[in-house]
Amino acid sequence: SSILQTLTGEITYFDGKVRLYGSFCYVSQESWIFSSSIKSNILFGKEYNHRLFQRVIHATALDIDFIQLSHGANTLVGDQGVMLSG
Repeated sequence: SSILQTLTGEITYFDGKVRLYGSFCYVSQESWIFSSSIKSNILFGKEYNHRLFQRVIHATALDIDFIQLSHGANTLVGDQGVMLSG
């Protein structure tokens, strides 16, 4: 809430201090899925590296999901993932 909004710069704080040692990661609840293939959404404009891509889909257990999809990682998802279900 307010602490996260302060850390991400969404709100300005007027009093006190915020100290961060190390790093943090913020993952939005809002989906950012583009009308393209699953693979393109994962790459997000980056160059394709087969070995790295395989490591990523294995670490996220997407390799199991891809087995069930007729086009695997090349399956089209539609805008905001409308072609995917549950």
